[in-house]
This record gives sequence, structure tokens and C-alpha cells, in this order.
Amino acid sequence: MTLRSTAVTLPVANPLDLSIYFRVNDVDTVVNGTDRVIKASIDGGTTWATGTITEVGAYGSSDKLIRADVDVSAQTGSSFVWEVTTANAKEQQITQVASVPGY
Repeated sequence: MTLRSTAVTLPVANPLDLSIYFRVNDVDTVVNGTDRVIKASIDGGTTWATGTITEVGAYGSSDKLIRADVDVSAQTGSSFVWEVTTANAKEQQITQVASVPGY
């Protein structure tokens, strides 16, 4: 499955990196970078950069907070889109997303 956001305009063009936070409930055991891959684009989805995923901690009784740090310094633009791809038939639920552009 691929879940992709709609494009949003960043307040400042050409950030160097982005941090995207996800509240997830991994029903199955999920390996970040293998069973879940997170990418971002600041040129509206023409070019994608793969993020490094870090588990931040527990969020409630069954969810956890993860962060994807994405280096978008090779891209130009201000049209931000993120994408999560799940693989290997691992059931996972994404319930909330927040992103923070770096400058």
C-alpha cells in the first residue's frame, strides 16, 4: 500500500531537510526501512528522497510515535508531499501525521 499526502506549499522554499512525525499502530511486527518506507518531495512529487525512520516512543496504550528525517537538499521547490509505502503484508495503521520543514 502507498499512502501519499496532497501537496502543500511550504512557507519558505528549498528547505534542507524535513522531519515528519507519524502516530502508528503496528498490528504486525514492522521493520522500518523494509516493511515501512517513508519518502518526501519538495518539488510536488517529481523527485523523492527516502527518510531515516526513528521510533520516538510510546503514544497511548497501543500506538507509537515515529519520525522520518528526510534530506531534501538536492531538490528545489516549495510544494511538499510525503509518501508512506508498506510492504511484505505487514498490517500497520497510521492515525496521525505532522511535518516540520527545516531551514
